[in-house]
Amino acid sequence: MFSNAGPISAYSAFEPEDIKLFTIELNRGQWFESGRELMENVEQNPVPYMLLFFGSRLPITFHKDDQIVQVLAKYDDDSFDPDIFGNEFTDF
Repeated sequence: MFSNAGPISAYSAFEPEDIKLFTIELNRGQWFESGRELMENVEQNPVPYMLLFFGSRLPITFHKDDQIVQVLAKYDDDSFDPDIFGNEFTDF
């Protein structure tokens, strides 16, 4: 649900630090000293932040006192040669 001021639903699985990190990744080379600067960036380009809503619907999950954090990273490495590992790597 949206209003003229932007999304009115909560980002249930995001914490303020997650949105700050997203802002820094989105604006590489730029540093945001305050929440006001971050919000000015959101106002200038709100669409990427609206797209965060889809990922934020996953609930925050805990096991006992530990928060479970799922992280995915992709690294392009043209120098990696899986053939040297023989059958340790297989094609899917």
